[in-house]
Amino acid sequence: MAKLGQLGVEAAKQHRLAATADYFPKIGTTFLNLHFNKFMGQQFTVTGPRGNTIVGAVPLLGKDLTLVTVTAVQPVTPLLKVREAVKLARADENIARAKAGMSPTKTASAVEKNYFDLLVAKKEMVLAEAKVRDARAKRLIASNGAVDLGQSSVAILEAQRELRQSTDKVKELTASLDGLLGWPTDTQLVLDPPAPLVENISLQQALGKALATNPEVIEAEQNVKKAQAASAVSKLDYVPDIAVVGGYGYQDNAIPALPRDFSYIGVMGSFNIFDFGKREHSIKERNAQVQMAQTALALTKAKVAASVKSSYMDLERSRDLGGIARRLESATNTLDVKYKGNDPDIGAAQARISIEMLQLDYQHRQAYAKLKAIMGEK
Repeated sequence: MAKLGQLGVEAAKQHRLAATADYFPKIGTTFLNLHFNKFMGQQFTVTGPRGNTIVGAVPLLGKDLTLVTVTAVQPVTPLLKVREAVKLARADENIARAKAGMSPTKTASAVEKNYFDLLVAKKEMVLAEAKVRDARAKRLIASNGAVDLGQSSVAILEAQRELRQSTDKVKELTASLDGLLGWPTDTQLVLDPPAPLVENISLQQALGKALATNPEVIEAEQNVKKAQAASAVSKLDYVPDIAVVGGYGYQDNAIPALPRDFSYIGVMGSFNIFDFGKREHSIKERNAQVQMAQTALALTKAKVAASVKSSYMDLERSRDLGGIARRLESATNTLDVKYKGNDPDIGAAQARISIEMLQLDYQHRQAYAKLKAIMGEK
């Protein structure tokens, strides 16, 4: 995914360099070697002073000829259009660079989600194993007649079913994470819960960063520049195309009346005098496209600003919920110490709170990752 983004940037860069090359003169050569089966001239008769006839011939082209030319053309007024074409190419390159980091960010987000899902699934499996042990202990008590034996059997089966589901889920998530990491699908993973995320950013900082580096905003800004460049090109259609031309030619019997080699330099120009209003309508079209691009930029900035505010609220909410969960975990640990870990209900509550904390931590990280993505950070 990262390589695909880099290739897109490289393609846009090469396109810009190709457009820049039009600033320089174009040098070309032509080689021609021909043999004609007839005399390429005209016979004529001249009568001498004594009445004698002199037959002559004037060749227009040699029967065997060779021609070699080298020409160089340097555009002058078209350089104005070349400048706008380079602006267009540079805008496309900037868009490609802005989007290049999006694919790796999505992959990293998928890895993080799978990692937390696997952590939660493993804790759920441990909780399911504890339920199986508890159900078997109650069955043992039931065998002594203290509890209904049928109910204890059903509890064991339900606990075993829950354990089987959680075990299968752990296997699937392990294989999925192995695949994302490029490892064999049977690689056993030992995961540690990450440290709580600590972020320190204000809403104004997030808004300023997003409006400066968000990929959608960058693309909209570059689209405005592209539309402005296209508008400038349409106006340049009223400017004549003028170029400086120079060259060198060598001919061997191609045109006998001409020198064997020669060089030249001059100016060449062309201009479309009347096109039935095509240029005028093209300019109006480009101006409308500029206004469209500017309007789209304003809408994009408003959309990004709204997304930043929404994501920032989600970030604050997830941060507060995580703090409440940590205080609840601390209170549960205090109870566990007080009862010296002998109460299975407290142990189950601890396990559930641990699972909830992982889920809240993941939500907090996702909210922060979403905010960073809107801000254009990787």
